[in-house]
Amino acid sequence: MDPASKSPFTLFPRSGKKLFTTLKTPGAGVQGMWANKTRVFVVCGGMLYEIFEDTSSHAAGPIAVGGNPATMRANGLQLLVCSAGNVYLYNGVSLFRPIISYATGTVNVNGNAVSWVSGALFQGAGGDVLPGDLFMIGTTLYNVIAVTDATDLVLDKDAGMIEDVAYQAGTEYLTGVMPEFIDDYFIVSQPNTKQFRLSALGDGSTWDELDFADKSGSIDNIGAIQEVNGQLALIGDTSQTEVWGDSGNADFPFTRVSGRNINAGTSAPWSVAKLADGSICSLLSTLRGEDQIVHSAGGAPVRISDHGIENAMRSYPLVYDAIGSTYLEGGHSIYRIDFPTANRTWEWDQTAGGVWSEMGPETPEDEVYGADPGTFRVHVTWPSGTRMDLVAGFASGKIWQVSPDFDQDDGVDIPVMRISPHINSNLEMQNIKCFALDCELGTIDPANLGLDGKPLIPTVNLATSSDGARTWVDAGAASLGRSGEYEGTFLTPDEITDMTQNSQTNPQVFDPKPVWYSLGAFWISKTFKIKSTARQLKAIYNALIELGPS
Repeated sequence: MDPASKSPFTLFPRSGKKLFTTLKTPGAGVQGMWANKTRVFVVCGGMLYEIFEDTSSHAAGPIAVGGNPATMRANGLQLLVCSAGNVYLYNGVSLFRPIISYATGTVNVNGNAVSWVSGALFQGAGGDVLPGDLFMIGTTLYNVIAVTDATDLVLDKDAGMIEDVAYQAGTEYLTGVMPEFIDDYFIVSQPNTKQFRLSALGDGSTWDELDFADKSGSIDNIGAIQEVNGQLALIGDTSQTEVWGDSGNADFPFTRVSGRNINAGTSAPWSVAKLADGSICSLLSTLRGEDQIVHSAGGAPVRISDHGIENAMRSYPLVYDAIGSTYLEGGHSIYRIDFPTANRTWEWDQTAGGVWSEMGPETPEDEVYGADPGTFRVHVTWPSGTRMDLVAGFASGKIWQVSPDFDQDDGVDIPVMRISPHINSNLEMQNIKCFALDCELGTIDPANLGLDGKPLIPTVNLATSSDGARTWVDAGAASLGRSGEYEGTFLTPDEITDMTQNSQTNPQVFDPKPVWYSLGAFWISKTFKIKSTARQLKAIYNALIELGPS
């Protein structure tokens, strides 16, 4: 908000999308996306993919999916994926499920016969390793069918011939809801418990059975985990958040940080997302109830949702499936929250002082927005140096490129609608002499053609309401100016006479510039609504109204 600018706020349409690639998974949508500087990974239709700059993709392997997002973290060499309560590790070659291990070491392998070399001994039939246990050699998992003695055992299938290879023994697969990565440790929260687990230092394939701890400051379970300024926030599923930090302890490095408890949790674990400045947004949960969207910069959460957002959430059939994400665009730091069951999307602009916008395609029958399909968003700089933002959603395997330079979604116009605050008459009858929209004129791309093949004459529509925005009266359309027409479109007498010359607009009849006169009288309040599309209405600066006694 530059005080020297034309207006304190400028309203722009949301960014448009162009199809980048489609993952060929019939009938399946994207469950999650993650990117580092140069690589992009996507979970779609029960498969982990890596996608590339040339729009091709590589299927790394199958992954179980559920109704919640798949989430990912990486350490530079390994990608850890949590999906449907399962944990997977991709090392660039193999995708596999880690186990919780009680013994590690190295062995020699000859077919299905295994001989101990170093580390923990097998210790015979009555020792640590028992028939039926899981036995991982490298990244391949086997079952133990017999333990001959402390140094020899038999597997359920041929493992080839390998010498001095790493092994792990365990009784169960690692499970997890959400991953994090702090100080070279992978961390996962355990489903429906207070517990979280740590990997070995720098290695997401090894998870010792003793490397776990419990959230202990309150009765609620862990709803979500989040790295905050190098520390681990254990966000409760109902009432309390506690913070843990790396103390350097050799046995278990993370300890609870005294005095950092926050009396709030999250009612929607997937709504938690970190902004560019390291602060957190989420859907708040407390023992007192009431769904609010909050922002926390390390201390107590601050309410950022307003009464309008909260009333909207109250009408949704379900809010606990909300999914949060963040991104940067045009210098603005944005928190986005999707409500999949309610089919709604909202965005909060931190940089613009906390402005909320509802996003998505327009639903014609009730003039509201459906959910925007870009639930998951990543930024990548491809090896060529090309920078790109990609988005995807649950509805399909499509991956779109998103940019403020695009004014359509795959060739479909993006709706733009702005409803004004109610104007109060102080119980005096007032006459609306004039409504003028201060907006961008004459900037439409001349390549945008109307139905008659001529350059499109962009228009904006005004409607008014006298009953609190319950019903609307159409006030007509006005021109936003063809390319270079910075004061609106003034038709020649011939163009006015021959309506076919003007057929590229809808409606065909419009005022030459966005000014409407003699809009009638009102007594208590009046509300105004502007509608257009992103191709036509590039920016709104202000609106001016001239009133007079009736």
